[in-house]
Amino acid sequence: MDRCLYSIQQFVVDNNYNLVILDDGTPDIYLNKIIEKYPKVTIHKSSAYAEKSVAALKGLAPKNKTIPIDLWIDGAKNASNYFLLLEDDIWFTKKVRLSSLIENMKSNKGVFTKLFWLGNNDLIQNKKIIQNDFLNYITPKIPFKSPFLFWFFFKVNRYKIYKISKFLKIYTVKKKNSYYSIYSVAGVFFKKEYFLELWKNHNNSVDEKLQILNALTFIRKKKSTGFAYTKNEYLKTGFISSATNKSFIKEKCDMHQLNAFFNKLWFHEKFDSYKNLKADFSEDFIENLLLNNNYPANSTEWKNWSKAFKNHFKKMGCNLN
Repeated sequence: MDRCLYSIQQFVVDNNYNLVILDDGTPDIYLNKIIEKYPKVTIHKSSAYAEKSVAALKGLAPKNKTIPIDLWIDGAKNASNYFLLLEDDIWFTKKVRLSSLIENMKSNKGVFTKLFWLGNNDLIQNKKIIQNDFLNYITPKIPFKSPFLFWFFFKVNRYKIYKISKFLKIYTVKKKNSYYSIYSVAGVFFKKEYFLELWKNHNNSVDEKLQILNALTFIRKKKSTGFAYTKNEYLKTGFISSATNKSFIKEKCDMHQLNAFFNKLWFHEKFDSYKNLKADFSEDFIENLLLNNNYPANSTEWKNWSKAFKNHFKKMGCNLN
């Protein structure tokens, strides 16, 4: 979070923005330090904050698994009509004037603008590009614009439709990735109306396919809708840790314990969170931190975990350099 906020100070040219943190369990001892460093930040806590923050301080997985979707939606409702959504492990790498991007979106009926895509052009697939001074507006190249057809091929699994569609190459990784040209979790400028539409009928779960279905429904209702990406990527994200233990990674490494360890180092000024903003933290930097500060687990476990985490995204076509 410190790296993210620092990069905003360094690279966002505007000075008339508000910074709001939606927090689901960062212990108060760390949030207080964040507020000391960034007094203009406003923090809103989830209803499960107290329980989750105790677990985070101890390096334990929270027993309360509630996803704070209501916090996110309320945050969006109270935001400006256009807002940039970041996660705490995303940071800026170059100068940008956000107000110019917003004005451009307003002029072009933009609802969604990507500021990074990890060098993976499959995440910004398009049939047509219209370039202007700041943004590339696209006609998304997606297999099914019909909400019904998307629902039928990508969301319904009965009668082996999923397996058959993969066999017939109706469903491929590239075709699946094409929908990220109209949907993303973070690193995006959203028009409020569009963001709230994505979360309709969420049933308190993060269902990516439902959100894409909602996006297609929105596009069908609003014929002139602008989707865009910046001419250059302005953001990066990290792969040294994760908020949770990822189920798709089989390597053993307890993320809750690791994050608690990193947090303590940061609090005691032993973790330089501003190091090398142009890229992710290096493996040597992290390994030295673990070895020199008596990390209770094996540093090799972390190296294997981080490699597996990166490989998951590399297989999708992402460039993590």
